[in-house]
Amino acid sequence: MEKWTEVYTAYSVARLGTISAAANALEVHRATVIRHINSLEAELETKLFFRHSRGYSLTEAGEDLLRTATKADKQLQKLRALSGLESKISGDLAISSHDAINTVLLTAISTLRSKHPRSSISLQTERSANDLETRRADISIHQGEKPTDLDYVVLPFARMQFGLYANQDYLKQNGLPQSLDELFKHHFIGLAQDNGRCLLKRWLQSEGIEPHIALQAPSLLTALDAIKTGIGVGLCPNSFVKDDPDIYSMWPHQDDWCVNYWIVTHMDMHRSAKVQAFLETLRGLGFLRRIVPTM
Repeated sequence: MEKWTEVYTAYSVARLGTISAAANALEVHRATVIRHINSLEAELETKLFFRHSRGYSLTEAGEDLLRTATKADKQLQKLRALSGLESKISGDLAISSHDAINTVLLTAISTLRSKHPRSSISLQTERSANDLETRRADISIHQGEKPTDLDYVVLPFARMQFGLYANQDYLKQNGLPQSLDELFKHHFIGLAQDNGRCLLKRWLQSEGIEPHIALQAPSLLTALDAIKTGIGVGLCPNSFVKDDPDIYSMWPHQDDWCVNYWIVTHMDMHRSAKVQAFLETLRGLGFLRRIVPTM
């Protein structure tokens, strides 16, 4: 149905009375709600709402829309019940992610598949900026700053702390640094796909050190293998090495050695049964919480 997303947004505003309440319920930006209403009014060439300081109230045309949308929503609920969409999820769910966070995702995937054994999940680590736009992914895990695209629904997922590590054999040969000058003499493991997000490189450069990169690793998992092999010193998530007796911390942990991860979906796909099933699985495992979207 053309414009159903915009109609459902207007329907939510009509039911809940304010832009903020609708944005909260839909898990989108307030600006997205306003944009949908403006787009729908332009398409219909009529005003659906009166804008005032207390919120939005319906015009006569808006009342007609509310009645129609209410009937349509009830019919969709019946169709979902008849087809089993509320209880059964099948087909492919594509997730683009990062290897640092995949352990958490695999736990969620295992839980999801125990409930929906006919589901099939594609977990991709070769990501591109437009995975969601091209439908290459239904869900994308973003790292770093919170995405601000108004067509995306963005939910906080995880905050991962990193540390600077080396293995026992490397330390025997090169020693534990006691100062930044001594640290400068060590061999470092970096990430080939830097894109300005390499914590190690940023930190060393902020301290006035241009590090010697002994190896450019294609992923965090390869970097961890390089640390375990004794090639050099590298940053990796603390959770990766916490139970490894041969890996030692090389430097006191820094507060800014951390990365935020976000669950991102395109709003056109956010309400699909398979995406909602996965998000509810994450919530059930305590990895995801509902938040009020902000500008």
